[in-house]
Amino acid sequence: MGIMNMRMVAADTTTGKAADTITMVTRMVAASTMRKVAAVKAADITMIKLVFFE
Repeated sequence: MGIMNMRMVAADTTTGKAADTITMVTRMVAASTMRKVAAVKAADITMIKLVFFE
């Protein structure tokens, strides 16, 4: 089931505005998760550099 299908179903079961809000929240959560993962990876790389090149 694709994202577009899910949006169509959400628009059918709720108002379009609610579906847009759900989509927006989902995007925000995904973006913050990606940022956290990127930050952790950057921190790991920094730690490795500090350990190996002291």
